[in-house]
Amino acid sequence: NFFYIIFLIIFILVVENRHYFDDEIVSLIFINDVKNKNFLSFFNYINSFDVSPPLQYYFAHLGNVFFGDYKYASLMALPLYFIFFHYLYNGLKRKKLDDYLINIFFITIVLSPIIYIWCTSIRWYSFWFPLYLITFSIIFFKDKITNVDRTILLICFVLMFYLSYLTIILLLAY
Repeated sequence: NFFYIIFLIIFILVVENRHYFDDEIVSLIFINDVKNKNFLSFFNYINSFDVSPPLQYYFAHLGNVFFGDYKYASLMALPLYFIFFHYLYNGLKRKKLDDYLINIFFITIVLSPIIYIWCTSIRWYSFWFPLYLITFSIIFFKDKITNVDRTILLICFVLMFYLSYLTIILLLAY
């Protein structure tokens, strides 16, 4: 799909040209202190310094290991956005929206600066937001939720909880 390619290009350009902001620098300090430790030690160390759930730090660490630079850690969330786009597109088609309106909707999303501001950082929201969008798309755009959808929802909510405790509020809202 054309929108996937545009989104990918803009996302990578934003990541390539970004600078760290204050709480990202704190995250990097935490991560650098534990980069040679195993998963459990990593979580225990982070939990001793930060009251936030530790998964954001581990995703950033994995992004650094995989891409060789923390700047690119948010690229680990890209597959989540493509899953969201898949669910959203199919949900809008099921709602029998005209292709023109669906394209306008996707243009609005793909060109939205807020997506790139929030989702290219190395903080919890860069991973939490696409998980939220996936859950939103499944819950609100699917007529019938299958077992696969339930499994995806469960995985998303568990990951979201380990990224931010705000997920509890979201679950209560649903």
